[in-house]
Amino acid sequence: MAVIYQRADARLADRALAYYFADTAPAQRHRTSRLEPEVIAAALRALLSLLVPLVLTAVTFLTGLRIADSRWPVLGITLATASAAVGALWYWRRHRRQ
Repeated sequence: MAVIYQRADARLADRALAYYFADTAPAQRHRTSRLEPEVIAAALRALLSLLVPLVLTAVTFLTGLRIADSRWPVLGITLATASAAVGALWYWRRHRRQ
């Protein structure tokens, strides 16, 4: 995370120098486009949090579970429960470290 802040600080300093001292603007830096490991991990966690409810909903749909001769209540309960479980897991994981 510190690398991201360092790059942002450098960009902010470059903009401030260009604004206040337009005649001595710094040379443009080459921006390297690379993925940070933290960003990849966050994207994978977000994808997993989307996939868990969707997979459970698909499994529920494919097994043909019914309440009152309808699939919709079972799908709604499954989706709500899976979403709440993923949200609780995110909350627990975030507050466990503090």
